[in-house]
Formats: sequence, C-alpha cells, structure tokens
Amino acid sequence: MGRKKTGKEASDTARLSPETVKALRTTGFIAGTLMILTALLSNVLGLSAGKGFSHNQVIFAVSGVSLVILAALGRRAPSAYRAFGLILLNLLAVLLMIEMASIALFKVVRPHYLPEERRLNRTEHRETDAPSLPEGRFAPYVMWRGNPEAFGDSCSIDRNGYRNVPGAPDEGADFVIFLMGGSAMWGSGVSDHETIGAHLQYLLNRNSEKSVSVMVLAQQAFVSTQNLVELMIQLQGGRIPDLVVFYDGFNDIWSACQAGSPGALFGEEGIRSRFENLDSGFSAGDALARLFMETSFWQLTNLIGKDGTDAAEHRGFQGDPSLCDSLPIPSWNSTAGTWKWHSPWGKGTASP
Repeated sequence: MGRKKTGKEASDTARLSPETVKALRTTGFIAGTLMILTALLSNVLGLSAGKGFSHNQVIFAVSGVSLVILAALGRRAPSAYRAFGLILLNLLAVLLMIEMASIALFKVVRPHYLPEERRLNRTEHRETDAPSLPEGRFAPYVMWRGNPEAFGDSCSIDRNGYRNVPGAPDEGADFVIFLMGGSAMWGSGVSDHETIGAHLQYLLNRNSEKSVSVMVLAQQAFVSTQNLVELMIQLQGGRIPDLVVFYDGFNDIWSACQAGSPGALFGEEGIRSRFENLDSGFSAGDALARLFMETSFWQLTNLIGKDGTDAAEHRGFQGDPSLCDSLPIPSWNSTAGTWKWHSPWGKGTASP
C-alpha cells in the first residue's frame, strides 16, 4: 500500500497521466546517465580541452546527477524540490546571521584586523598554489609587476608597480642601489617600514655622508631570469644603478619542481593555460576553501586560535629599523671614494 499523497502533490501531478510521468522519468534517467558518462569519459574520448576535470565536465556531471535524482523521485519531485529549497534557505539564513555577528564583533574588538588578514591569506595561498598567478598587473617581458590597487596603506606600490621604500629620495641621489628578488626581497607579509629595502635605507641614511636611494625592484614570485630581464629594462631606460643586489633561489627551485624542469616561471601552468585558452582544471574543494577563508567567521576563529594577536605579529619582521643598530653596515670612505661593507659572509667595496 503506497504512501498517501498530500494535497499539494496531487495538484502538482493531477494534470500528468501515468504514461507521461513514466516517459519523463525514463527520459530523465537516460539523459542524466549520458551526461554523467560524457563528463567522466571526456578526457578519454578527447572531448576535453585541458587536463583534469574541467568546468564544463563539472556542469555536465552535476546536471546529469540532478536529472537522475528527479527521475527517481517521479511524482514526488516537486515536493522534494520545495523541501530541499526550504532547508537550503534556512541554512543560508543561519550562515548569514553568523557572518553578520562576526563582522559586528570585529568592528568592536579589532577594526583593522580583517582587511590585512584577508590580504595575507590571499598572498599565502598564491605562494603555495602553483596554478594561481601573483597578484599584480601585466608588464612587458617580465609578465607582471605589483598592482597599486591590490594592497592597503601599510603595503604601498608606486604607479610603476614597485614597492615603496620609506626615506628614499625620489631623485638626485649620490648612490643608487637596486634590490632584485622574489617575495622575500619584495617584503611579502610585512609593512613598507619592515622590508629589507626599508631597513637598508634607514641604515644608510643614518650612516652615510652622501644621499643614497634604495629601490626595491623585486616582485612577488619572480625567478632569477625575470630579475635579469627587469635589470635590462632599467638599463635600457637610462636608470643606471651603482650597486645591484640579487636575492634569488627559492622561486627558481620551487618552479622547477612544479614544472619538472629548470627555467620555469612561477605558476607557469596557469599562465600557459590562459595564453592557450585551455582549461587547467577545476577544484571544487579549493574554490570552497578560498570562499570560506574570506568570511569573517573564519577570520574570527583564526584570531581566537592565535590568542588574539594581530596578523602582522605572526608574519614578518618585528619592531622598527632601530633594532638593526648592531648589524654590520656599509660605510662611505670619502678619501677612496668607495663604499665598504663587512658581513658574516664576506666583505667588499663599490665605487659610485
């Protein structure tokens, strides 16, 4: 003896004959099964443009599963659809209330925590996810430079895409230093006053008789070849430095491990996919993780896990440049007209 239909179910299906319902169920089951098989076998049949499970395959698979479920439900599909929609709507309402409460709590307790923490999370994700691209804008020959609109007040980028160095003269310096490298030299995760360039500028301003300009030409995720090309671009533009410092290595090794051969760009697979208009694959878990990490609720739990300390206290240099007072520093020899420096790794000189 079958389940008694509700008045709503009866009204929904009264206009459909049993033969019509059976035909619709059969059609839906066959169509759904074919869509699922197409999604699963696209790579084998050569129907997929890229590697892995592409966006189109995901859409086909989800649509196929939905059709099979609707076919299995038959006359119960309308009521099941309404019940599912009601549950989903209530779940979204609860999540929205939790998110609003988290935002309100942050506004009271830590008003400046959320923007900086979200930016750092995006940076960390890019540093560990090969297919993703650095946060920047296109630049000829070197692929990308920093985007002034992508960072906050504590991490500022000039209109040319380079990291600002506090205390560096805009022009007319007696001695110009170029700092080349990747995220470490660029200062990923720290403010403008805590980068390597800022500390070097501070020490030279305090101990030099001549004016010195430290320019950070490093970029996030740059490999050594990009830095060499960047230096070539600067020389072609008539910007001749007195000293160039390269701090490379990690990105070259990381990129080579990901690509399987040396000489690759950071995130080369994603760049190649965009250039060749290929779909490099879809990861639902990764997309959901990124979305969840942008919520205020996640940031609140993250803050509680850090015992209430700010994001900047867990990443990067601590304190101000005066902490470097005891470090070996370059000095200007007015008689010889050269810079002289000593460090645990050796010593050297440079003439202006």
